[in-house]
Amino acid sequence: MRKYLEIFFLYVLAPLILLVELPLAIKAVYFVLGITYVAYITIKEEKIEWKIEWRLKTRGLLVPLIIRFVFILITTLVFINIFEDEKLFNVITQKPLLWGGFSLVYILLSVIPQEFLYRTLFFSRYKQLFSNKWVFFAVNCILFSFAHIWLESIVVIVFTFVGGIFYFLTYNHTRSLLFVCIEHAAYGLWLYTVGFGELFNFPV
Repeated sequence: MRKYLEIFFLYVLAPLILLVELPLAIKAVYFVLGITYVAYITIKEEKIEWKIEWRLKTRGLLVPLIIRFVFILITTLVFINIFEDEKLFNVITQKPLLWGGFSLVYILLSVIPQEFLYRTLFFSRYKQLFSNKWVFFAVNCILFSFAHIWLESIVVIVFTFVGGIFYFLTYNHTRSLLFVCIEHAAYGLWLYTVGFGELFNFPV
């Protein structure tokens, strides 16, 4: 029961706290407590080690990775060129310092924490709760997409659900936080670069 409650408070209630109108102090306290609790279960209970896996099981993975990245690259480029061409590469060409600075912040404060929480910790601590691997897969992808509900955009929900599928498959194959962070960062920075930054509440 405790682990189900953890999923509720960490993966369901936390995005809702961001979504609803509440005093900033209440939100801050909730997330400080959440971060503290995650740190505790990571170190004391799961004993997850922060290490870089240099020898990865990438056989059969690299070609799908390349194919889907090229697909995302082309479709997003075509979409924004047709419907919002004024935003095409607007940040990186007009505000390169902003693009570079925020890209670093995005990787450190968004990509790495998200992938640790939704892949490394979720696989380590909650996978055994799901006897069916497809249910586990679906729950993980849905919760990752739900984490972005506070942005109040159906497009973001769809994008992040698809991204969640990709990241799940990559982590399930490699068990590498570094590798999945690289993939996540690549997609996120591409969307920011091509002109979707405003949609994800990135500075433009």
